[in-house]
Amino acid sequence: MSHLIDVADLMADEELIIHDNTAEYERQLADLSERLDALLLTAPWLNYYGIGTGDAWPASRHKEVFRAAKWLSGFKRLDAKPRASSYILKHIVERATGRYISNGSMIAAAVLSGVEITPVKGSINALIGIPAQSYFAANAIAERRAEFRDLVGIEPELKGIADDAKAYKQASRGQPHVCANERWYGYFEWQGKGLKARFRRLVGWESSNPILRNSHAYDVGYRALFALLPACRNCGCHFHE
Repeated sequence: MSHLIDVADLMADEELIIHDNTAEYERQLADLSERLDALLLTAPWLNYYGIGTGDAWPASRHKEVFRAAKWLSGFKRLDAKPRASSYILKHIVERATGRYISNGSMIAAAVLSGVEITPVKGSINALIGIPAQSYFAANAIAERRAEFRDLVGIEPELKGIADDAKAYKQASRGQPHVCANERWYGYFEWQGKGLKARFRRLVGWESSNPILRNSHAYDVGYRALFALLPACRNCGCHFHE
């Protein structure tokens, strides 16, 4: 089956690499391509630039919808009552990926991802079931102006890491030996329980979340979490990150 896709070109997009597993990448791309074409055959109301526009879908439709669908997969919280404009979301994806996404591609990606949509009467746009707090956070990350709370808005598990950092600081009060680096990297008594290892699974290039898989999110989270740890004391460290 031909998918009209240059897989090598898609694999050059770092935001779409699935743990460097080319076979898995091709499988997911092929599956989405087949489902997209089936959707378009049964949904003549959905066109490239939106709802009821009459614009034909170009050969690039597969890569656009795939990119938008992967980005949508980063949201753990969905809204049963759609409120987010497809037009706003498509611009956020463009900022996040650096690639063009049509309005219709954004809507199609939501449908194929099982996200609720509601057509806007008299408009080419649709409302999509992404909570406002979540897409505001995703936009802040895409614009490289995020704060730690934005990362938590996308990945709630980060709050648990922050709580553990605070707990270590609280427990260290009055202790003769305190080492932020031991707790962060998992040295000595914290072997295998370092906070950094947990953080790296959620944010940065090792993350499976496409919204958080970038250096900006990693830097914001790293600095915020390490700042919650106590200053080193009688531990022999020569630096405090």
